[in-house]
Amino acid sequence: MNVQSTLVGVKPIPRSYRSPRREEQAAETRRRIVDAARELFGAQGYAGTSLAAIAERAGVSVPTVYNSVGGKPGLLAALNEVVDETGDVAAIGRRIGTTTDPVEVVQLTARLRRLLMEGAGDIVVVISEAAAADPDVAAAYQAGQERSRPAPGEPLSGSAPSAR
Repeated sequence: MNVQSTLVGVKPIPRSYRSPRREEQAAETRRRIVDAARELFGAQGYAGTSLAAIAERAGVSVPTVYNSVGGKPGLLAALNEVVDETGDVAAIGRRIGTTTDPVEVVQLTARLRRLLMEGAGDIVVVISEAAAADPDVAAAYQAGQERSRPAPGEPLSGSAPSAR
């Protein structure tokens, strides 16, 4: 007889399960899926690429794609993460938002664009082209663009205060 079942109002303590090996496998599967999406979106376009094709290229099932990253919008979010992880993109974007030197803003912006195009230009092109035809893509593209800009309402970096 289970002791817990005889105690009224006692809830079983959930067992925490963590397997580093399983986490590594899941991360590797996700990486393969994202890599397959990047390759196929680049070759066939966003609209021309099915989840079945991505799953086949990654060596997984379509349900595994959904469980790992979600549908096509989830893949775009994962690809945006790849863009953000390219070089020092996040750090440069933050620096652009905080510097007060206009020359530095221009230099950092040029550096940021160069890093993006060299390391993830294929993703930027796919997302920007697909954004015109798909609202989900447009939202993902806009989110990626906003991460490299100052927050709304903040003055542009390096701009002088208005004289009144």
